[in-house]
Amino acid sequence: MFSFSFPLITSPARDNDLISIKMEKRINFNYPVLVVRAKDEDSGKNALLHFSLKSRDDCSNGIEYFVIDSQSGVISTRSSNVNNPINLQIKYCLVVQVCDSPDDGLPKCSERKIQFQLSQDGFEPPLWAPETALTFQRVMKVVELAQQNIVIDTFKASIANDPSKKVIFEMEPFNWTCSNVALASEKPRIPFLLTPDENGRNIARLVIYQPIDADPPTGCTRYQFKIRAKNAAMEALSLESIYEIEIVDSNDNIPMFNVSSYRAQIYENEVKDNLLRVQAEDKDIDPKNRNTTYFIRCPNDGKKFILSIK
Repeated sequence: MFSFSFPLITSPARDNDLISIKMEKRINFNYPVLVVRAKDEDSGKNALLHFSLKSRDDCSNGIEYFVIDSQSGVISTRSSNVNNPINLQIKYCLVVQVCDSPDDGLPKCSERKIQFQLSQDGFEPPLWAPETALTFQRVMKVVELAQQNIVIDTFKASIANDPSKKVIFEMEPFNWTCSNVALASEKPRIPFLLTPDENGRNIARLVIYQPIDADPPTGCTRYQFKIRAKNAAMEALSLESIYEIEIVDSNDNIPMFNVSSYRAQIYENEVKDNLLRVQAEDKDIDPKNRNTTYFIRCPNDGKKFILSIK
């Protein structure tokens, strides 16, 4: 019988999800920490699956500490690491491969990148409050001339629903869209600040603390941040989500001519279609805020001169 389907890893369901696993107080070697589950739509021998661990350049620090049972998919701690114990402060990464067993030809395989962290004595990573979890599913829009020192968003997290367990919040900018090409490789000025709750609650507020500029030459129109919530008792136990801010342009720039003055020459009684061309630039980024109208303000008796917009 031929093998038509690739095995599918059903749990963990996605790559890079951080899994927190609570162990007994004393770490035992050969301790089962995670079960990887998979299925194959083929039948007979082709549906028999075999699990293994792989090492990749971007995911290799876990393979020396853990082993997987090829039949059951159970990941356990290795018994050979007595002198190199597992560090509860570290997030471990493994690549799990599952392959089928075809009668003929090469096996079909699938992979899943797994990150997990072991904890003891009730230490757990924080969880976002439901309303905060929804916050990360939208893009926050902030007007360019928004008032400083105002709160634009609030983040809440808790550990096992216990308000006495302290959560630490952090914000890290990692992506932005700015007018200046040089800012693509350098961190721009960040006009936002994440502040802790003044009463010590597990809340952080995002405030505008500097003027916001979206216009060239140095303005930015989009920021992306990593918002982290950490267990204060063990900061390696953390939760991270992506938060995005879009800056909405305001009509805050005056059109400016390219030069301070223009000069033209015309002979008496001469008629000339193109006497002079003037040009002004508006640095606002929204097209509707860049619309420019030209007109003559000095005395133009008899309308000897007219403007033509081209």
